[in-house]
This record gives sequence, C-alpha cells and structure tokens, in this order.
Amino acid sequence: MIPALNESDDLTVSADETDDLKRAARRCVYFVAAFNAYNAKLRNVGLNSAVMNKVLLGNCIESYFLDIRRLKTFHGMERADRFKIAGYSLKWLSKIKPIQVGPLEAVPPAAKRRGLLINADFALICAMSIAKVDYAKVDQRIRNGLLYTAHYRDIEGGNMALQMLTLAQAYPRIPQVT
Repeated sequence: MIPALNESDDLTVSADETDDLKRAARRCVYFVAAFNAYNAKLRNVGLNSAVMNKVLLGNCIESYFLDIRRLKTFHGMERADRFKIAGYSLKWLSKIKPIQVGPLEAVPPAAKRRGLLINADFALICAMSIAKVDYAKVDQRIRNGLLYTAHYRDIEGGNMALQMLTLAQAYPRIPQVT
C-alpha cells in the first residue's frame, strides 16, 4: 500500500536528480532506436516477434546508473569513459534481458539460435558501438566468445569495460568523412 502524502512532504527534485533523469531518458531513447534498427535486421532473417519491454529496459538503465554512480564514488571519478559505459551497459542488458521474443517454433532454424541469444547479441552490438569498435572487423571467434560470455556467464561491468578497451584498440571504428 502506498502511503498518503501530506502537504508538508517535500516533493522537489534537485538539479542533480533532474540531470540524472535526463541522462536516463536519453539512454532509453538511444537503446530503443538501436533496437528498432536491430529489429529491422531480425525481420530479414525471419524473426518477426521481437519486442523491447520498456519496463525491463528502464530497470537496465536504472541498474546501470546505480553501478556507475558507485564506481565514480569509490574511485573519485568525475566521468565514466566510453569503455565503462559500454561494459556496464553490456552487463545490464545481458542480465535483465529487455528484449522479448514470441514462440520460436515456427521460425527458421537459423533464426531460432538468434532468438535465443537476442539479448546478448543486442547488448554486445550496442557495447561495441558505444566503445567505437568496428564490429565487422572483429574476428568471429572473438565475437562468439563474447556472445557466449554475455549469454551464459555472470559478467562484471569493469571486466567488460576492459574487453571493450582492448577491442577498440585492436579494431577501431574509423569515423566516416562526409
């Protein structure tokens, strides 16, 4: 049961809390847009029933920001670099699994495996994008190993941040000049 509010209860939001809410909203918009692009490719391979559960995505983002806040407080950091952002995003997207897929019985065999690994695959693609890793150039065995880790293992965001740093150094994404 939710307790009743009194007129004397302070419901103001501090500037820091407002900034945190704005960052969380931007992160949510980013992941939804990334999912929409990812989902279009899934439809091309016959996996038509994937949806992003916004409640679970919100839980991913909240958990991510709590982890980052603790990390910054413990280490006295002002900002998290893109590798930490990528590593902790990978952790929470893989753990909470915000993408849901309907029944896989009627889909082609290749799409079934993709459907089973959809959250880990999406998390890995997003993490590499955030870390500015050229996904297409990463050796398939490395991608498969990371996919296995993201799907089956209990991963730690800091370790994944180091993985993203290493990949970014080995396979940097070169910005396109327009």
